[in-house]
This record gives sequence, structure tokens and C-alpha cells, in this order.
Amino acid sequence: MKKIKILIVLILLSMPLTANKQNPNPEFFKTMAQDKVVWEDVDKGIINAMLDVLGGTLSVAEDVAYALLKPIQAIIKKHQSAIINNPYKNTKASVRCGYPICDMELDFRDKRFCKVKKAQEKLLGTKFKDEDVLEVAFSFSGGGWRAQYWSLGVCGAARSTGLLDCVMCMSSLSGSTWFLGPWLLSGKSLQECRERALDEAHKGIELRNFSDIGPITDDLWVKFAYNQPINILNFYGALLGNALLSGLDRDPHQLYLSDQRYAISEGDFPMPVYTATLGEREKEEFWFEFTPYEVGSRWLSAYVPSWGFGRHYKKGISIDDAPEQSFGFLMGIFGSAFAFDFEDIYDVITAKITFPDFLKNVPFAEKIFNLVKEVFGKIVYDTDLGDIRFAWARVPNFVYKMKGVLHNKYKDLKLVDAGLNFNNPVFATYRKPPYGDAPDIIFMFDTGMFLGYDNIKKVVDYAKSEGLKFPEIKHFDVGKQIMFVFKDDKNLDVPVVVYMPRINGINLVKLDTHKPWYDYYMEILDGLDLTKEVDSGFAHTRRFKYTRENAEKVIAAAEFNLLAVTEKIKDIMKERISAKRKFRKIG
Repeated sequence: MKKIKILIVLILLSMPLTANKQNPNPEFFKTMAQDKVVWEDVDKGIINAMLDVLGGTLSVAEDVAYALLKPIQAIIKKHQSAIINNPYKNTKASVRCGYPICDMELDFRDKRFCKVKKAQEKLLGTKFKDEDVLEVAFSFSGGGWRAQYWSLGVCGAARSTGLLDCVMCMSSLSGSTWFLGPWLLSGKSLQECRERALDEAHKGIELRNFSDIGPITDDLWVKFAYNQPINILNFYGALLGNALLSGLDRDPHQLYLSDQRYAISEGDFPMPVYTATLGEREKEEFWFEFTPYEVGSRWLSAYVPSWGFGRHYKKGISIDDAPEQSFGFLMGIFGSAFAFDFEDIYDVITAKITFPDFLKNVPFAEKIFNLVKEVFGKIVYDTDLGDIRFAWARVPNFVYKMKGVLHNKYKDLKLVDAGLNFNNPVFATYRKPPYGDAPDIIFMFDTGMFLGYDNIKKVVDYAKSEGLKFPEIKHFDVGKQIMFVFKDDKNLDVPVVVYMPRINGINLVKLDTHKPWYDYYMEILDGLDLTKEVDSGFAHTRRFKYTRENAEKVIAAAEFNLLAVTEKIKDIMKERISAKRKFRKIG
């Protein structure tokens, strides 16, 4: 079985991108290989046949394979633990059409509301009525590994001040999802997560040893058994799962989005909302939201249970019993801004793959192994293929052939990192029942490559195009302060937006009184030019390996910025409560 898994990995590594407009012509592969590669002791007909496969598309290969290998699929279903242990294997999933807030989320909100009210009263030092309670949300941007560390720092500081307990939901995209999901799945405290992040900062997401391949191929067997699309993004997600979900009580590839409902079931944590968009260039503004309860889109007004996302559907009902998509795979979708192009992925996957000793006695195995690596290496490094960016992950479309719903003609959804639209999932926090209205206060934590007005203008423009409530924002200089507040005093339906960019604020803030934590942060942050490090240094978006010291700098910068403005945040919250009370009296 182990040998078969290794061969399957080699075959999958030899497959090109899923069909899209950027796919090269198959004849190109033949010509390039015959001109540039010296083939010794290998039949030219075999080479050409192999290159035909390389030049073809995975979707075509799927159709043929699934028709011929159904008996193998049946065997897989009897032996793969993810399938055997699927708690929903006897439950059909159905599409829910309507508002974005489902009944399970309403139940969560009721429990969370009680705890939010107590936390806000404690933070602000006063008692108030239920109608005074603020709907507060955090919204985290992308930014690769840097965004993961920054989000961790923000939440750690917010926990220590009591602000985190005042928050109803947290939205994230790209790199910030790589903190939020693993934290909620781990059951660990934020301090424990901080220590683990620092301890493992140097490891990155590459294959750390050959044994990592086994669980990855198990995940691929499951997808194969249920005719689900497979492409290189499955490997990328699996590597993220290995890096961020290992060391927990379960196989990292059998941890799921729906598992996070147990962490929030009693209202002890804000509800996480993850995001992606459709990958077709003209449809990138169509956002999808992923919660522990449901996955869906306001654009479609259609949602499925999170455990049913990835199944095949017909007319709104699932037609198979496939297990839930692994959270590692979802993290691959959320963080697929690529960031990674073909060459990056090839380097990550092959960095530590060497020919295994146990296959040395298999005839021609080593020659085939080296041949695949050489062919792919030539294709990736010697042609424009290495610069092609991955466009999407393919997942079965849950509204396929469903009457009266947009996008129902497409068999698959093609999903990408939502940061390709704009780099802050602020509108995923619009979850006030029943219509999904705006919260009272949104904290926008921006860890992207590009900060400030030009970045936020995309959010403002989107709000106008979709008729969403959002304050007007005029040009501002992002480098002069660590917090910016935007609001509309004449309309309480418009949220107060608190924008906090990822800058080192240690020399921008003058504290009224000396704080015991100030000296710790001064020692770490003094002299740090975070903008320079993001542009071309250790904090660049494509950096997946940090030293412990550098990881701590990013986390500490996020912590310091929030701690330094905590008193101002309290004032903002008090002002909003006063405005609500005044509005009720007028009304």
C-alpha cells in the first residue's frame, strides 16, 4: 500500500494545472523536452506518451480514471478512516436559501450576547441595558505568515485587556486564517499558541520528512473516491495542515471547519468567519463565507452545512456521502493569493523528496522518479510555466442544476484567496440578524503589503456598489499614527471603523503614564523598520520561515499597538453607546 501511495504522489506531481486559459499546448511540452533534455536508455514513444499526459489536463484524466476505477473507489471507501469515521455519512446535506444568518448561528449569538454584555460592562466600568450592548467585530487582512503572527498578537493583547470578550465575530482571509482556525481547533490558550508559533517559526511549510506524504495521499484517496477535483492546491493545503495542525489530538488532515463549533458552542469565543471569492477574473467580487455552521454566499443567497461543502449536489440535495473537506485544504483556498506561482510550489514540494530506499529494488522505479523530476524541473525553470499563477481550487458546486439560483450551470466552483479582490474581509462581519446588517464597531487590522487610503478605497467602492453601509473615508497618511477612526455621526446604521495598520508604533505613541509592559516592547521593537522588512526583508509575504526573534517582533508589534490605544478604544465604545441612547430618545 505504501508503494502505491508513493507512485500516486509521483503521478500527481507530474500532472499540470487544472484546465484554464493559461494551460500550455501539449505539443509545447514534447518540443521543449526533445530539444532541451537528453534522454538516455528511454524509448522515445514512452517519452511522448508521458508528455501527452503532462500536457493534458487533470479534468480530462479524472473523467477517464473515474469511469475505469470505480472498483478501486469502492475499496477506498471501505478502508479510509476519514470515510469510515465520517459522522455525517448517513445524512444528506441540503442547500438553504435565504439570509446569511442560520438558526445555529442565532443560537450561538444568544449565548455569546450574555458574555459580551458582561465583558463590555467590565471593560467600560458601567452597567447598561441590552439595547446598549455593542456589536463589535474584528476583521483581519491577509499577508502570509506575517498576517498569522499579527493576528495572534492582536488577539493576545485583546484577551489581556478584556476587549476580545467584547467581540461577537472575527472575519479573516488569507494568512490570518492560518492563525484563527488552528487556534480554535487546538483548544489551547493564546499564550500557548504564541509559544508554539515562536518554537516552530523556523520550520515553514515544506515537507519536513518523507512520512508526511502518507497522510497527504490518504486525503487525496478520499477525494479520488468521491470524484472530487484534485490539483496542486490540494498539496499546498496539505502542507499547511502539516505545518499548522500537527501535534493535536487527531490526524491534521482529519480536522474540519465544523469542529470549530465545539470551541464556540457556549459563546466563549467570537465566531470565526473565513472568506474566499470566485476565481474567474470578472467574478472576483463574489465572496463566499465559511463558518463552523455553514458555507455559502450572499451573492447566491445559498448556503450548505459546513460538513456538506465539497459534496456533489443536484437540485439542492447532496448525491453522495463524502466526508467534510479538511481544514488544511480550506486554508489552502483561503491563502491561495499566490503569493505562490508554479515555481514556488514545485520548490516547496520537491525540496525534501528524495528517492526512498524501499523502492530501490523496484525495476525502473528510480529512473522513473528522476525522469519525472527532471522533466518537471525543465518545464518549470526553463519556460514561462514557472511564472503562471494558480488561478483557483475546484470544488463541486452546491447550486448545480438548482432552479432559480445564480451560477447553477457550473459543475464546479472555482475559488481563490479573497485578497485578490481587496485585502480585508470587513463585510463578512455584517451579521446582525436577520438580514446581516453592519456591526456597531469594526476593527480593521491591515497586515497587507500595501496600506492606507488606496487600499481602503477598494473597500469603500465595493460598499457603494453593493449598497452596504460604510463610512466615507478621506485621504490619510498611514505612517503617522497607529489608529484611524472613521464614522458617520448622522447615521447609526453606518459602523464606526477603527483602522489599525501593521506598522511599528513604538515611537509613534506617547503614553500618559508609564506602563509596566512598555520596557519589554521597547527592547524588542526599538529600531525595527517593519515597512522595510515587509517590502524586502524577513516579513515579506512570500517568507514562510522566520527566526524566533523575528517572529516575536511581528507578534510584539501587533500587541503593542493594541495595548497602546486601549484607553482610546474604550472612549470610542462609550461614545457609540451614548449615540445609541440619544438616538432612542429622539426616536
